[in-house]
Amino acid sequence: MKERILRLCKRLNKFSLDEIINIADDVQKSVLELILTTLIQENKLIRKGEIYFYNKGSIVTQRTKLPMFFQFHSQETIDLIVRCFCSKISMEILIDTLKASVDLKKLRFAGFDGNYCETGKKAFGIVDADTSKDELAPIALNGILLIECGGSVSAFDEITSDSEGRAIVCSSQDTSNGFALDSGEEGDTIRIVRGI
Repeated sequence: MKERILRLCKRLNKFSLDEIINIADDVQKSVLELILTTLIQENKLIRKGEIYFYNKGSIVTQRTKLPMFFQFHSQETIDLIVRCFCSKISMEILIDTLKASVDLKKLRFAGFDGNYCETGKKAFGIVDADTSKDELAPIALNGILLIECGGSVSAFDEITSDSEGRAIVCSSQDTSNGFALDSGEEGDTIRIVRGI
């Protein structure tokens, strides 16, 4: 737990107690305060008033190779992705429009033809707002995106679309439309990573 909090502190670099509590919402406040106090005593963090700073000079870190989808992004983009991941919010990197062939519900996969994506097929993106037939639908193409589940999905499952454009687990003959970042059941809203 302490190492996880230290890695988060390193990523944030400068933060308040309230900010880190919002991000590490699975850790009790008293436990988090104790960990932060220990890290200050170990000279890994510096506290000035209500603000904590990661002490860059205290630890010699070993450089590790980033996962492939991070290697082609700037440090600012990587930091934004990590903060969005920790805060459980979406981050659209690219949005386009598509003329809706039917009424489209938000948070569902859209096909290239303006309908919901067919089962197991490649999606154009995810509908970002409820859209009526023959109107232009905003479509989130890639990033960390929100989508509705069409069945049971576990974190890190490769996902595809069902016939209603909802996220389901991808089988070997389906085309992947991203990876789940959260677990969920039918009707739940989860985050996926797509195209980064």
